[in-house]
Amino acid sequence: MGFTIRDLDPAGGAGALDVNAWHWRPTLEIIHSLGFGDETRAILMHYSGVTVEFDRDEARAIARAIRERYLPRMGADTRLTADGGFTDEPDRVGFHRDDLSLNYSATRPWLEQFCEFCERCQGFAVN
Repeated sequence: MGFTIRDLDPAGGAGALDVNAWHWRPTLEIIHSLGFGDETRAILMHYSGVTVEFDRDEARAIARAIRERYLPRMGADTRLTADGGFTDEPDRVGFHRDDLSLNYSATRPWLEQFCEFCERCQGFAVN
């Protein structure tokens, strides 16, 4: 299952960004922890096929917060876990049945790519 993040302005230049659920869930936790949107919007963003929108100012604020609060704490191989923690342990690329939260982590390259998208877009829709 994956998600597509689209620029609200098709001519805006940011285009679309595809992300898998494994990277998206920790990213959602960042967005939610920053206070963007209400509980309904936070819940809906967990489901593929449901559209949730963020305006240009929100997108820029999300990128700024990730760059200021998260990326400085991450090395090249650090991953952000679903609970907001950090790990440098290699991803075992297996499905963890005992602790499902271990299946979700956002890599530094993914977060950098998401920030760049947020800085270029005119707001975005997730579905």
